Amino acid sequence: MSLTGLVQYLRRISAAASSEKLLSRSANLFQEALKLYWGGQLSKAVDAVTRLLADDPETDDRFAAYRLWIEALAELNERPALAMLSEHLFLRGQADPDDHETYTALRGMIDLELDAIQAVRLAVKALGEARQNPYVLELIQIYENRIFDIRSPQEVTKLLKSCAPVSDYFHWQTIARGLHLIGQVDDLSSDDRDNVGEALDEVFEHVRETFRGSPLPSLFAFHRYVQSRDFSAATVVAQELVRAYPSHIDIHYYLAYALFEDGNYPASRQVLNKTLSVAGESDPEILSLLGHCNAKLGDAERASHYLKRSSEILRSAGLPHSHTYLELSEVEEDLRKGKPDPRRASSSERAYWLIELSPRRYHDMLTASDEALSRLIRPMGLGAKPGDVAFFGTRAKDAKGGKTWKIIADYTVDSAPMWHPTQRSHSSLRLDSRYETGISVPDLQPLGPGSTKPEQAYYKLHRSYGVFELDEKSFKHIAASLERYLSEHFTERRVDGGRTRTDVG
Repeated sequence: MSLTGLVQYLRRISAAASSEKLLSRSANLFQEALKLYWGGQLSKAVDAVTRLLADDPETDDRFAAYRLWIEALAELNERPALAMLSEHLFLRGQADPDDHETYTALRGMIDLELDAIQAVRLAVKALGEARQNPYVLELIQIYENRIFDIRSPQEVTKLLKSCAPVSDYFHWQTIARGLHLIGQVDDLSSDDRDNVGEALDEVFEHVRETFRGSPLPSLFAFHRYVQSRDFSAATVVAQELVRAYPSHIDIHYYLAYALFEDGNYPASRQVLNKTLSVAGESDPEILSLLGHCNAKLGDAERASHYLKRSSEILRSAGLPHSHTYLELSEVEEDLRKGKPDPRRASSSERAYWLIELSPRRYHDMLTASDEALSRLIRPMGLGAKPGDVAFFGTRAKDAKGGKTWKIIADYTVDSAPMWHPTQRSHSSLRLDSRYETGISVPDLQPLGPGSTKPEQAYYKLHRSYGVFELDEKSFKHIAASLERYLSEHFTERRVDGGRTRTDVG
C-alpha cells in the first residue's frame, strides 16, 4: 500500500473511533489544554492537564493528557519536573498492568527528552513491535529516527503501521514529521516525492478536521517556504499565525526571521523588540537575531549588547555559539574603528598551521566564491590562538612523482577555541588570500608529537582534525613558494568575475 493509502486507512479507522466517543467534561477540559498548548501558553497547558488528571485519573484522555504534559514540560525545559513525572508514570504502570506498555512508552518519551538514550534503548527492546499500541510505535519511530540514519518509508513512518486507531494529536504530528524526513531524501524519485506530498496533505486534512485550531499545517507550510527560500510567502504565513496565536513567542520569532531574510530589517527589529518586552532577555535565538538586525541597520552598540547576551546564554547552557560569535566579531570591528584587536596583543609568537583538505574539499575551495569562503568555522584543536595563520592545502605529487603540497588559501585565526558538543573545540578564521592555481610547496614538515603524554595527546587531537603545526623551516618553504607565485602572477592580478585576489598579508 502507498504512503497515501496508509494515511487514508489510518484516517478512516481513527475517525470511526472518534465518532463513537462521547463528549465528556474531561474531554472538553483536555481540548482546552490542547488549545493553550497551541497558543504557546505552555505553563497554563500544564496546569490544565494537571487539574484534569487530578479530577479524573481514569479519564479516557489520560494518555493524551500525559503526552501533552510531557511535550509542554520539554518545551519549557523543566527537566526536574519531567523526571518527577516519569516516576509518577512508573507508579501508574505498576498499579495498572493492562496499560503497562503505554506507561512504559510515555516514560520512554521522557527519557528521550532527558537524553537518557540507554534507558530508551532498553524500553524499545522490551516493548518490541506492539502494532496495536500507537504510543509504543511513536516511541520506536522517534528513537530510531534520532539514532539511525533511516530514510525508507517503512522505517521512518512506523506509526502508519498501527492497527489501532490513532487519536493523539502528537501522534499525527510525529507522522507528519516522519513523512517530511522521507521528502528530504536527495535521490527520491519524482513519483515517490509526489506520493509523500499527497500523504502529507492527507495528514494535514485529518488534523484540520479532528484538531480544529491546530497550527500544525501552517507551521509546516512556513518551514517549507523557508526551506525553498521564498521568504515573502513565509512572511505571509507567519503573519497569519501571529494573528491566530498572538501569545506564541516562537511564532513571533518565525515572523521576525522571515522578515529578516526577506531584507525587511526595520520590521524584523520591531517584531523582535515587542517580543523581547514580553519574553525578556532570556531566549538566545531572539537575542541573536535582534543583534543581527541592529548590525544590518548600523546600530553597532545595540548589536554588540544583544549578541554578547546571546553568546553568554548559549555558553552557560553548554550550546555552540559560533554563529553569534561571527557576527559579534564583525560588530566589534566596527566599534573599534580601525584600532587593533586587543585579543591579538599577545606576547606569544604567532604560530603557523597546515589544514589538510581532501581532494573534494580542495576542489570546493578552488571553485567557490571569495564571499562564500570569507569566514570559516572549523575544528582547530586547543592550540590555535587569535593572530595565528592557517594554510589550507592537500597532498599531491609533482611532475617527477615526488610528494608535495598544494596550498589553496591562507586564513588568520580570529578567535580563541570555542567549545562545541561534538567537535570539542573549534575556531573562527578570516580569509586573507586565495590562490587560483594552488601553490606547490615541497618538504613541509609539521611539528612532531613531542615526548610527554600531554604533548602527545595535544598532537593526536590536532591530527584527528587534519590540523598540523608547522615548524620554522616549513613556514620558510611556504613563504618562498608564495614569493615565487606572486612574482609570476603579479601582472595577472585583477578583479575577475566578481572575485578579487587579495594581497598576502
